[in-house]
Amino acid sequence: MGKRVKVTVEFNPASWENASQVMAELAARLEGASGCFAVPGVGGPSATDRAALQGSDLVFERAAEVLPMLSETVSSESQRMAETARSYQAIEDVNQRIAHMVQQLMGEQS
Repeated sequence: MGKRVKVTVEFNPASWENASQVMAELAARLEGASGCFAVPGVGGPSATDRAALQGSDLVFERAAEVLPMLSETVSSESQRMAETARSYQAIEDVNQRIAHMVQQLMGEQS
């Protein structure tokens, strides 16, 4: 049988809040980048130029579709991370108050 190992992970709401801010900035940059792909290319008269133009138009079209969706997803995850951080911080605050009250009660009993 395998050996069991206990691992304790400490949740740090501040780090999640920071990560949330970074993700919000990333979402804004993705939103801005999507506008860069809205400009159509200009092709020359040759078949190679036309094929290259069609290929670049397809890439631009897909990027213009995907980047806003990606931005929305990252923004949504950013908001969820911030909400989670606030919830855990509120729980931590309550736990600290309870611990303080217990310490006061223990001090009064001795």
